Amino acid sequence: WQIPHFMALSFHCRRDYETAGYKMLAFANPWRASFYTVFMSCVMAVITILGPSYVDMAVEGMWYYPVAIAANATMIYKSVVFHNDPVRHCRSCFVFSYMYLGIMLAVYIVNHLQPVGTATILAEKALERIQGNSAAAAAVEARGEHVAAE
Repeated sequence: WQIPHFMALSFHCRRDYETAGYKMLAFANPWRASFYTVFMSCVMAVITILGPSYVDMAVEGMWYYPVAIAANATMIYKSVVFHNDPVRHCRSCFVFSYMYLGIMLAVYIVNHLQPVGTATILAEKALERIQGNSAAAAAVEARGEHVAAE
């Protein structure tokens, strides 16, 4: 969230930074600054959507993935419109970067309000039932074969 946030802010305040003598990418190369915003928004999406499974983070309940996908899609959208028209959309990208951070932190917290492992335990119980039914079906089938053999 920091690169889109900072690039949008530096573009919004580029005249102030230039007057103060700071060399900022936003006025040296505005296209590159806004491109980095789009690029890093896409990197954030990959990390926050695929990252939990890569690091074996327990994702409990139904909240994490839909909210993470929606927040990342919105951040990418805000970055793309900032890239296409930075003068008009730098502020909306900047403001949404704060919202994005809050949303993602909240979804991480809500994800872990449910005791970790609850969904895993429920899935294991369902799998045991399925396997139990398969074992019972196999036993009936075996009995049928045994009866047919006599």
